[in-house]
Amino acid sequence: VQRGDVVVFVHDEPGFEPSTDRIDGYGIGLLAVGMPALQYTLEEGNREGWDSPEIRVLGTVAVIALVTFIVHELETRQPVVDLRVFKNVSYAAGTGVNFLFGVALFSGSYLFSLYAGAVMHYTALNTGLIFLLAGSIQVVLMPLIGKFAPRADGRLLLAFGITVSSISLWMNGHLTSEASFMDLARPQMVRAVGMGFIFIPLSVIALSDLPASQRGRIVGGVLARE
Repeated sequence: VQRGDVVVFVHDEPGFEPSTDRIDGYGIGLLAVGMPALQYTLEEGNREGWDSPEIRVLGTVAVIALVTFIVHELETRQPVVDLRVFKNVSYAAGTGVNFLFGVALFSGSYLFSLYAGAVMHYTALNTGLIFLLAGSIQVVLMPLIGKFAPRADGRLLLAFGITVSSISLWMNGHLTSEASFMDLARPQMVRAVGMGFIFIPLSVIALSDLPASQRGRIVGGVLARE
């Protein structure tokens, strides 16, 4: 986008005043140190040994940095991650359901990948094609759901999505070593439909009770989780 285009098409609303919020550099620094240290510890701890000096040091750094980050974000006026938003019951409940549902589905995807490789002897490319086929359904479905989700009862959409996703996991549990490519792809396609009816309504419900001033700070985190 050229600067001239912004001047022509983007206009300030009446009464608009530029933000004077300061960037939470201290919080960003703590997060930048704590998250990589935690990720390395969890990924390499089993390989290098949980008692290795490197893992111990990085694990300690991760704990100190992330605990300090949480305390700092709760105390500062302009946090980079507004943790106080979890006081809102709708947002806290929506985030909790989102987390539990993500654990159930993505752990199922991990186990399915192991099954495709160890039992079916599929290559990484063939396994990826199965997920690509399922993902193409979401590409088409998600924009459609996004249009009518605000006008529908989110609870009904969630109930439908959870039911469909549960059926997909049940279908996964009945796969055998004689399954064809479409037999493997079909449960993932069903799951893709269920996920579309869960994540968007769940985000709408989670953000529904929050004031507009808080939504801008947290909507990026919601989209990242999805």
